[in-house]
Amino acid sequence: MVVKKRCLLWDWTNSSGPGNPGVPWAMDSVNFDGPISSVSNWNAWIPPELKGRAPYRPMVHLEKELRAPEWDWIWNSDQPIIQYFNEPDKNNISPERAAQAWYDQMVPLRQQRGKKLVGPAVSSDDNGKNWLADFMNR
Repeated sequence: MVVKKRCLLWDWTNSSGPGNPGVPWAMDSVNFDGPISSVSNWNAWIPPELKGRAPYRPMVHLEKELRAPEWDWIWNSDQPIIQYFNEPDKNNISPERAAQAWYDQMVPLRQQRGKKLVGPAVSSDDNGKNWLADFMNR
C-alpha cells in the first residue's frame, strides 16, 4: 500500500512563460502512482504541465492574490484545498491584516464554496512563531 501524503512543490520557474523556458517536460518524470498526492507552486494558477495528473493546491501567497484576477481563480477553482500565505512574517504582512483577510475572504471561501483551508505557513524562527501566535489570537 502506498501512503499518499506528499505535495510536490513545483516552483513557478519550472513552467515555461514569457522570457522563461522553464523545464515543463520534467513533470512527465514524476511518478504520480507513488507517494505524491498533490502539487503546489506558491501561486493561484495551475501549472499547465500538470495536466490533471494530481490535485493542485492553489495558494494565497501574498496579499495580491486576494484581488482579481488571482482571487477569482481561487474562488472559482475546482480544487478542494486552498493554502493561505507562505511566510507572511517575511513578506511584510501583519497578523492583523492577515486575520482580517482570513475572516473577510477565506472563511466565506469555506462557507460558500466548501473549500478546506490551510492556515499561514510562517518561518521557523522566533519572528515566525510570534507572528503565528499573534494571528491565532485574533
